[in-house]
Amino acid sequence: SRFFILFIMDTKQQLKLKEWSKETVDCYLTEVKKVGECIATSFYNQSDLSRVSECDIMIIGINPGMGCLYSDWGEKNNITSDFLYYGNPCFKGKSNEVVISELFCWDLFKKMRKILDNSGKGYVLRYLDRFVISNMIFFGTLKAKDIPKGIDKEKCAKQTLKLIEILKPKVIVLLGKESRNLFQKVTGIQMKAITPDNAVFYCFYKDCHVISIYHTAYYRYYTNDKRRIIGNIIGDALDNPSKKIGKI
Repeated sequence: SRFFILFIMDTKQQLKLKEWSKETVDCYLTEVKKVGECIATSFYNQSDLSRVSECDIMIIGINPGMGCLYSDWGEKNNITSDFLYYGNPCFKGKSNEVVISELFCWDLFKKMRKILDNSGKGYVLRYLDRFVISNMIFFGTLKAKDIPKGIDKEKCAKQTLKLIEILKPKVIVLLGKESRNLFQKVTGIQMKAITPDNAVFYCFYKDCHVISIYHTAYYRYYTNDKRRIIGNIIGDALDNPSKKIGKI
């Protein structure tokens, strides 16, 4: 039956995600060992991948905006091969409803919902099985420029690309120039500006639409008109997963 086929596909994906988590944890622990626990910071993925089924949209920043020195990190003794599979430790043991309600308190999440509401797609962010929030680099710092010196950013970003290949989202939204630049560097793809103000960039990668926008923290850019334009771009991409986007 269709249900059985979907169940098998879902199980295969979850196994791949667990394998990815193990490999990525090992990668990050290697980076910690290389630079030292007094220089490296804590690290974590955002979305709980165990709750993801069919990913419509994947939102990717440069790195988490919170962290501490690895040597001071309370979670460092609790890291297992599944640590990144289960995502942000703050979601551990909470129901889907509680996680969603907490996400809607995040400034980034509230603004992404407003953007998507312009094309009637805001509802996607109400279902944990349909979207993923992640980063190019999982080491947490207040600002991207504070990512510890010596960390191999490209090596870390390649693990995020592997996550993309497993999830196969219809649309990837890159937040901020740093995220876009690193994505371009590790993929070798030059994204093209598609809006008259040269603020929205686009490419097609691994059968996914990739749309780069200003980080939502750049509040001055996000007028009602700009939110509408970007919301419609993302909405069209979600509705037409195989049709490449041209200039607006």
